[in-house]
Amino acid sequence: MERDRFTCQRCDKQNELCVHHDKERFAEILHKAMQHFQVVDATKLEFEQKQEMSFWVIDYHLDNKTLGVTLCVQCHDLAHSA
Repeated sequence: MERDRFTCQRCDKQNELCVHHDKERFAEILHKAMQHFQVVDATKLEFEQKQEMSFWVIDYHLDNKTLGVTLCVQCHDLAHSA
């Protein structure tokens, strides 16, 4: 989002933003992180555990060249319906 200056890259909107991933959906990446850390219920994690998982997700993005683009919610929905 910072790279895209917190602006939707399709319509220039600057609120209600999210990241559209090019290879894997974020839910899939998060599922892999939970498997890696053997987490069954993420709601019961301590702050430090959540932080460690967050760093793992960032490293996963970099290692696998998984990129994203900033889109507003409406453009993101359109991207998934196309």
